Amino acid sequence: MSKIYVDAVEPEGATTVLTLGSATDTIKIPGGGAGASKVLTSDATGGATLAAPASANNTPMFSAYLSSNQNLADATYEKVQFDTISVTDGGTYDNTTDFDWTPGVAGVYVLKCNLGLYHAGGHQTDMEDANIQYYLNGSAFVPELNFPNTYGYTQNTMPGWVHLQADAVVTLSATDSIHVMALINHTWTAYQNYVKGDRASYFASYKLIGS
Repeated sequence: MSKIYVDAVEPEGATTVLTLGSATDTIKIPGGGAGASKVLTSDATGGATLAAPASANNTPMFSAYLSSNQNLADATYEKVQFDTISVTDGGTYDNTTDFDWTPGVAGVYVLKCNLGLYHAGGHQTDMEDANIQYYLNGSAFVPELNFPNTYGYTQNTMPGWVHLQADAVVTLSATDSIHVMALINHTWTAYQNYVKGDRASYFASYKLIGS
């Protein structure tokens, strides 16, 4: 094996294309933190190094679900207590006390929430509305997802329930905290409202690549 020691390599003549090797050759770059699955990156001065593609991951991220039914007062927003974490990578989700998601890294995040909202009794058409609301640092910050009563058929004796899904794309600081509030409002206040558990209701978030 021969070595050529030079300070710079430029294309010959008028061409601006510099070709190293052929289609069947392997070009190796020694040093620079070489390792499996690393990518070639450059700094502001054109210096190149091999590094893990951290920016290509949708992290921080998490997903948590409600393991059992949670009772709700009628016509009152209450925090949903997603108590079981199914997956997490970075950031902090409190599944025991505050039920808040704190990303730990500033960026643009996707928020996802699905709730099964149910009232156990009365008529199916008695549910006047059902809502999901995201809260940022203790205050509502994106438009709520509202489910008004649009039933057009005759009342029956089946209980009323609905699944709502609310997705949002938001910019968060590292220390922001997010939680989910839910509301059910129906005319038969003697019956119990609740958020359906058993994985039917979940809350998740992940950071967009490059944000």
